Amino acid sequence: MRWMMARHPEISGCRPGAARVYGQLACWSAAAGDRRQAWRWTRETVRNNWREPRAAIALAALTGAVKVETVLTALHRRGHGI
Repeated sequence: MRWMMARHPEISGCRPGAARVYGQLACWSAAAGDRRQAWRWTRETVRNNWREPRAAIALAALTGAVKVETVLTALHRRGHGI
C-alpha cells in the first residue's frame, strides 16, 4: 500500500480514496502489533475522512477491544474485506 501511494501520488489528492488506503495501513499495522504506525495511519485516515470505518477498526484493535483478524473473518463471511 505504501508503494502504491508513493507510485501514484494522485491518490492522495482524493481524500476518500486516501482515507481508505490509510485505513487499511492502520488496520494492518495494528494487526502486526506496530502501535506507533497504527496511530500514525489512523490519524491520517481521520484527517482525510472521519467517516472511514477502517479508522474505527484500527482504534478498536489498538485499544485491545477487538482483534483485526476477528473483524476480517466476520467481513469475509459477508463477502467483504478491509
